[in-house]
Amino acid sequence: MPYSAQDIVHTYKRVFLRGLATLLPTLLTLWIVTACYGFVTKWIAEPIADGLKTQMVSTELGNRITFAVWTNLAFLAQSKISPPPDELSEAERVRFERAEHDRIQAVEARRQEDLRQEIDARFPKWVGFVLAVVAVFVVGFFITSFLGTWSWGLMESWVVRIPLVKNIYPGAKQLVSFFLSGDQARSWQAVVAVEFPRQGLWSIGFLTSENIPEIEARCGEKVRGVYLGTPAAGQVVLAREAEIVAIDMTVDEALKFLMSGGVIGRDPNREPGVWLLPWQTEDPPPEAGTGETAREPSD
Repeated sequence: MPYSAQDIVHTYKRVFLRGLATLLPTLLTLWIVTACYGFVTKWIAEPIADGLKTQMVSTELGNRITFAVWTNLAFLAQSKISPPPDELSEAERVRFERAEHDRIQAVEARRQEDLRQEIDARFPKWVGFVLAVVAVFVVGFFITSFLGTWSWGLMESWVVRIPLVKNIYPGAKQLVSFFLSGDQARSWQAVVAVEFPRQGLWSIGFLTSENIPEIEARCGEKVRGVYLGTPAAGQVVLAREAEIVAIDMTVDEALKFLMSGGVIGRDPNREPGVWLLPWQTEDPPPEAGTGETAREPSD
């Protein structure tokens, strides 16, 4: 049976979309990794490398390190003041030393410029990136100390008072803390759904706090906090335990679902399971985001 032009176009379109769906995740990942590397290189690694080169050119210790690493650059070492002849008088000796100093100063700018060009040509590009990584580790070790924690807290208390910055920094800190430290992932006990903003409309969120006595006293039963939204923006609602439904999703899957507007859902390669909420079992709840599921005990 001969194929029509419409069938051929449909086949080519299906094959093209399949190839696009296969390549796009890899290309998108490479683009994000490359963009992050470029950001770190341009705004962190290059300034560190530039400052190091400046010290190597303009300071005596930097010159010593430079000529120790590249011995063939010794011809660009700073000239030494020649000792005055012994037969000179004291006044002539002072004039001689002043003239020598002026001679060295006259060529120093040119010498440093030539030395900087030679260092730029020889300096490994990866050194700045490695130093940036080391600097991050140093900052991390400092922040974990008592003095570092106190100093950083003091600085943040000043930062959040700056107009505009105070509206950006808390959200940025919350987002970064979630993806890097995982503290919020551990505090989120499960992925759940509640009827919000009205009955019949369901919103996916994360089970958070408990023990809100004022609300519990008013409604006559226990309530739980549910965070609706992403780490960057969202809101907390208090719902009765009976109205909270456990969802078979990990925290990562729920975040992808929310950030993609519902386009990306559960991982099809993960084994389905029945998630138990803390008040539904005596066993401790599964760790959020690990992909492990807690199942109903068998009879």
